[in-house]
Amino acid sequence: MGHQRFLGVDAPSAPSGTMISQQMSLVNVTLGKRKRDDVLQLYHHGDVHVNEDLKWLAQGPNKIASRFKKYLINGFRFRIKDIDIRSKTQNSGVVVTAKTSSFASSKDKNPIVGDVSYFGNVVDVVELDYYGGRKVALFKCDWIDINSNRGTKKDELGFTLVNPSCLLKTEEPFILASQAIQVFYVEDPVETDWHAVVFTKPRDLYDMDEVANVGDLLMEDNITNLQQFMDNEDDVRDNVPEIMLNSPVNIIDVGAENNESDDEDDDEYDN
Repeated sequence: MGHQRFLGVDAPSAPSGTMISQQMSLVNVTLGKRKRDDVLQLYHHGDVHVNEDLKWLAQGPNKIASRFKKYLINGFRFRIKDIDIRSKTQNSGVVVTAKTSSFASSKDKNPIVGDVSYFGNVVDVVELDYYGGRKVALFKCDWIDINSNRGTKKDELGFTLVNPSCLLKTEEPFILASQAIQVFYVEDPVETDWHAVVFTKPRDLYDMDEVANVGDLLMEDNITNLQQFMDNEDDVRDNVPEIMLNSPVNIIDVGAENNESDDEDDDEYDN
C-alpha cells in the first residue's frame, strides 16, 4: 500500500492491461515537487508506509544514467541484439509475462484477466542511479506481435513459435530488467520464418534429480566456452546517440568503445 499512495501524479497513462501497466518502469514514475516533499516529511515523522526505498525514489534518479551492451541479472547474461547478429550464440532473447485483460467479443463487458507472455529481443540497456545506492536497470526491447497469428502460434506438438520479423508497434518498449527471463530462438527447418522458443536456465541453477549424460555435458561445456569467447567485450556502450526517456534523466555513454573484436577483457555487471 505504501508507495501506491504517492505514485502516479505525473506518470504517463497506459491502457489498463497493457504490458507496461503491469510492470511500470521506475523511469516512467516521477513525483511532483509537492508529493516529494510530502513523502520526505512523512518519512521524517516516522510514517510506517514510507520506507527507505520510497524515500530515495521520491528524490528522483540522478541526472546521468549509464548504458550497457551486456547485463548480468537473475542468473542470465543478456546482450543487446546488435551483438547477437554478429555472434554464434544468442543472448538477447527475452520473455516477460504480464497480467492482461481480454474479451470474448466486442460486445463482451466482462474481461478475463490472464497471464500473457511477450517475446522479443533486448536492443538497449539503461541503468538509472538513485540516491542511497539504488540502481534500476531497464531493458528496451523489440517485441514480437502476439496479437495475431502472424507473430506467434503453437505447432502440433505444443511448442511456441514466433516470427521475429513481425514486430509489435509500441511506444512502451521498456521493462524492468529484474523481470526478464532469457530465451533463445531456433529456426524451423521447414518454415524458416518461424522460430521455436527455448527457455534458458539461469546460471548456477542445477537440477540434482536429472541424470546428465556425456553428450549433454560435452554440449554444455562447448556452449559455455563459446559464450565465454564471444563475451570478451566491453560492457559499457559508447559512440551512440543519446536517448531521452519519459523522465528528466539524460542518458550518456561511458567507458570504452563497442569494439567488433571479442579479444578484450570482460567485466561483468551483476545486479
